[in-house]
Amino acid sequence: MKNNIAYLRKQKGLSQADLAAEIGIHWTNLSKIENDRSDPGMDRFQQIAGALGVKPADLFSEIEGFREDGPAYDSAGSQALLQFAGEAQAGVWRDVNIYANDEAQIAAISPDPRYRKARQYVWQVLGDSMDKAGIADGMYVVGADYWEFSERYRPIETGDIVVVERLRFDGQERERTIKRYQRIKGHVVLMPESSNPHHKPIHIPKDGIVEGEQIKIIAYVSGAFSLFGKAIYDLDEGQKILL
Repeated sequence: MKNNIAYLRKQKGLSQADLAAEIGIHWTNLSKIENDRSDPGMDRFQQIAGALGVKPADLFSEIEGFREDGPAYDSAGSQALLQFAGEAQAGVWRDVNIYANDEAQIAAISPDPRYRKARQYVWQVLGDSMDKAGIADGMYVVGADYWEFSERYRPIETGDIVVVERLRFDGQERERTIKRYQRIKGHVVLMPESSNPHHKPIHIPKDGIVEGEQIKIIAYVSGAFSLFGKAIYDLDEGQKILL
């Protein structure tokens, strides 16, 4: 998801060197973050937000008059159709540089009206890591941006289904997958719900780093569409609704 850091920095009259010095990193590392070639993790985004005098969600929120490569909007300023954010497939790592210059694609799926205050995206699910939750191979899930959902609706809770992103090799490779959020004895476990025993839980420590991997939740999943968009599995209500 494209960030607004460069835009907000320029609005404050700061150079990359100025902001980088403020948060204690080299300006070349800040450049990578601004251009989505590196993902520093939640703590660093919070630090950047503090230096810019904004909330962390503002680093990713749509800014009035600045919707470059963003989702489609109707005349009232609401998302009319959703931006396709790529594939979610457990165990498959992809080079982020391959997709860095891809043009934004719009999916013929409308946003969930319950969460219009948060940006929403569509991912195509590949594989069977969540088939027992009703999310089959080839379906499309609709998810609300994690930061905006958390600030404007509620925190992520045990039982929620989320889009998870894992990064390795200094952010050069990523995996995106769908999991069930569980908080067990003070730490977070992201659970598959699969008929395939190959899929294993992901345990997230407080710093979000496991054996050189950065792990973060990027979206709250509210529903999943069939391949042809003819049905939605309402994950909030736990029942299938025909459109």
